[in-house]
Amino acid sequence: MADILYICFNSIREPLVHSQVLAYMEGLQQKGWRFTLFTAESKMTKSEIDEMSASLRDKDINWCPIFKGRFKVLGQIRQMVNLACQWHKEEKFSLVHARSFYSALVARWVSNKIKIPYIYDIRGFWVDEKVYKGKLRQNSFLYKFLKRLDAKNYNQASAIVSLTQKAVAIIKNDCFKNGVKIPIAVIPTCVDTTVFKSHQNKIKSFVYLGSIGDGYMGDVIFKVFSIVQRNYPNYKIILISRSQKKLVEKLAQNNKVDLSKISHLRLNHQQVPKELGQYTIGLSFIQPHFSKKASCATKIGEYMACGMPVLCNSGVGDMDEILSAEVAVLCDDYSPELLVNAIDDIISLSQERQTVKLCQSLAGKYFSLKHGIQHYDKVYTKVQRLSK
Repeated sequence: MADILYICFNSIREPLVHSQVLAYMEGLQQKGWRFTLFTAESKMTKSEIDEMSASLRDKDINWCPIFKGRFKVLGQIRQMVNLACQWHKEEKFSLVHARSFYSALVARWVSNKIKIPYIYDIRGFWVDEKVYKGKLRQNSFLYKFLKRLDAKNYNQASAIVSLTQKAVAIIKNDCFKNGVKIPIAVIPTCVDTTVFKSHQNKIKSFVYLGSIGDGYMGDVIFKVFSIVQRNYPNYKIILISRSQKKLVEKLAQNNKVDLSKISHLRLNHQQVPKELGQYTIGLSFIQPHFSKKASCATKIGEYMACGMPVLCNSGVGDMDEILSAEVAVLCDDYSPELLVNAIDDIISLSQERQTVKLCQSLAGKYFSLKHGIQHYDKVYTKVQRLSK
């Protein structure tokens, strides 16, 4: 059994850590890999830490939370590097799995110190996403500095994992100009199709799952809600989101949406599959940007696994190629007239007898957790073999 150090700068309490980190780990353990997980945390009580530690111990995962201190992220990076080097003396890690930019900085420095390989698992173009979200000015000194750091992350990795095929060409063109050849695997965000599935007696409904701020097109989502309330009163509207109540109220007011007729649910990761399986139409609107060529919306795989066709926009990752007219309606013009047409089309699609099976078939082909685990196993095995 080989030991993997997995570094993640998301909190253990975030749903995506459960669906996109822990779910993979549990499957990969069956293939002989053992995990130590570092996560970046802000505040947790002792009882919360003890409860989570016990839960992960039961899954045979060694978890170490790294908390923000005086120096915030820089301090967490330093702590992780030091702890990884110390623990390596006992654990003898075979490789480091780095999830996103900050984790790759840790992994690269750990790799240089203790001479073990690392995998750079990009979850989008992190530096460009900061521009996209308005937190960084493109071509500023800091932008250029971070891009240089990221190029080192790519060039010194033993393997790279990308969410999309579109990102692979960009990575090769931008980062490997000196003939460097590093294996790149494409593994989209995956969904456990044994948990996310369609229920019988579905409720006629439009559902949006996830955040409505920070790059997600909240205004468009609520425009859809407004049209559905006005034109299709027999369809329920469900918002499964932990977004702030003030933002939800503002978007509803701006788009003349009656919030009293919307089910706004704040669910944990375990509650989502059972809830989602009841509904008929999924929504996903993400602001297109260069950085989104490397993104894969988890919610789309979850909608598909639940047999729901999706109304969404184009220009995000590989979705334009993956989502056929049999399972999705793509809409990029948000005028009321064209949104009405798109809503009519997605309702018609949801009512076709074969749509549920076609959505589930696509989920099994592109977004299956089982396939994702197999792909990660191959990446780990290849990196371990090449490092010997």
